[in-house]
Amino acid sequence: MPKKDTSGPDQGRVKFRVIEFDVEGSNATLTEGMRNIAAAISRGNGFAQPVRVVQHTNGSPAASLSAGTAPEDEVEYEDAAPTEEEPTVTTRRPSAPRKPPVLKLVKGIDWSTPAPSLKDFLAGLDLNSGTRKYAAIAHWFKEYRETPAITVDHIYSAYKHLGFTDLPRFANDTLQDLKNKREYKWLDAGPNRGEYVINAYGDQEVAKWRKDS
Repeated sequence: MPKKDTSGPDQGRVKFRVIEFDVEGSNATLTEGMRNIAAAISRGNGFAQPVRVVQHTNGSPAASLSAGTAPEDEVEYEDAAPTEEEPTVTTRRPSAPRKPPVLKLVKGIDWSTPAPSLKDFLAGLDLNSGTRKYAAIAHWFKEYRETPAITVDHIYSAYKHLGFTDLPRFANDTLQDLKNKREYKWLDAGPNRGEYVINAYGDQEVAKWRKDS
């Protein structure tokens, strides 16, 4: 019986290629996409591609579509780590530099009569600090000029009259200290904004400063 000739044009060759996709991470969209690729390949070559889910050592599931691919042929796709948004830094505007108060002379003050004049009154006191000068001036206005409520302008006018050159740049701060600081409390708030009235504690302190006492 003659042998069948297999060397003719009917000869053919079949190649079988295997593709494996490993997707690390728990992204459900990626896993579903790989399943769809596997289904498409199965329909195209007539072979069913096994689908398995493996657990990597890092605890994240990986969808693997394989049919015996060698390890060196594996291609892995890693999800990029989510980037953290940098906190918004609010730039604070630098505060405007503090400006000293605008001082003005109080008109109509008689510094000499009736006695005692301001100069003579202060000369009889031991005034070794600016706070004492402020309190003594406030006491003089209340006791001898019927002006219990004074402002920083009264202090400024008295300094100018006496020729004192040590008025603080922020002249109102000393009045605030005499009113608010625990070691003083010699002044109270006046009836109007920016006014101060020397109280009984302040009067007692001024009396202690008399040089003849």
